[in-house]
Amino acid sequence: MTNYREILRLDGLGLNKSQIAVSCGCSRTTVIQVLRQAQEHLITYEAAQNLSDRELSQKLYRQFL
Repeated sequence: MTNYREILRLDGLGLNKSQIAVSCGCSRTTVIQVLRQAQEHLITYEAAQNLSDRELSQKLYRQFL
């Protein structure tokens, strides 16, 4: 499963999308999609810290659930 919280954390640290993808073991496309969804739904790493993995996933992709 994709670690959405880690993608948000690494993005906040200033890593580029390729570096985040390698670190998280996912594709660059996945990183781009997660960051796009987070921006669209106004989800920051700080906000994500207070959510469970399931809640974070639901908030990122709420239109699909």
